Amino acid sequence: MKNISVKFPTLFTIDELQQLNPDVVNITLRYKINQAISRGVITQVGKTQKELGRPKIIFCKCPVDQNTKEEVKKRGAVLLEK
Repeated sequence: MKNISVKFPTLFTIDELQQLNPDVVNITLRYKINQAISRGVITQVGKTQKELGRPKIIFCKCPVDQNTKEEVKKRGAVLLEK
């Protein structure tokens, strides 16, 4: 089994992460995200809600600073307070 590494940008959605890592399948990206959340490397910081469909979760690298929160707001997303 090959060890797959995923590059996490500072702020991203799963779709954006897929574009940055096109050789990695979606389910593997979701697994890597869950692992990184468990280790405290990344966290869920916001979500966007369109008229139809599921909301898109926005992730970011930890720690979350004020600039990151402002960027989430610029994307038209709702901040997830923890």
